[in-house]
Amino acid sequence: MAMDEIPYRYSFCKASWGMSIELIATKVNKSTFNDKYIAINEMLWISKKLDWLSDRERYYLDVGCKIQEGGELTFRDKGELIFITNVEFNPADYQEEGLAMVVAGWIEMNMGLRSKSIEVSFDKESNKYVFESSFFK
Repeated sequence: MAMDEIPYRYSFCKASWGMSIELIATKVNKSTFNDKYIAINEMLWISKKLDWLSDRERYYLDVGCKIQEGGELTFRDKGELIFITNVEFNPADYQEEGLAMVVAGWIEMNMGLRSKSIEVSFDKESNKYVFESSFFK
């Protein structure tokens, strides 16, 4: 199966803090599916080499599919799947919620679906990024 791998980077920097996550994925017609991938949901799959992702990280990959303005994966009827082949980030500046943002951005860039705007701030007391949306627990 010939696939065009397409990178997308979600990043932000505010004063002395920030985050950057790169995702590499491809969209493939459902008819070319193979067993080199693990299902996140019916439209989003990850490479078996990403089996190190925790259940919580996989949850946020799924959340990224729901952030589009039209709701969850409004491209279902196009017969396309998204296969994630790689994810890279700096562990020192990482939170799982960023995975939802990088998936949403990749979908917006490659599937033509607008993502909802989500503000990010930093909570000094908890030393964590706060993603301002009901999508994030």
